[in-house]
Amino acid sequence: MDFKNELKNTLLNMYDVRNRLSSAIIHTNNPEAINGLMKVSDIPKDSDGTIGDYIDDVINFLERYK
Repeated sequence: MDFKNELKNTLLNMYDVRNRLSSAIIHTNNPEAINGLMKVSDIPKDSDGTIGDYIDDVINFLERYK
């Protein structure tokens, strides 16, 4: 597979991951959770952002090479 096809497949996979995690909900003790429930994409990765933020960063990076 050539680079362009690999890039396209990787980008499509990241869109799928983002879409699945945007609706996935977990039970957590995180103080930001509402009634103990929180979207996976809203889970803090560190003090700089959420898992969703980092997924968006990867997608934005890949889209620049599209």
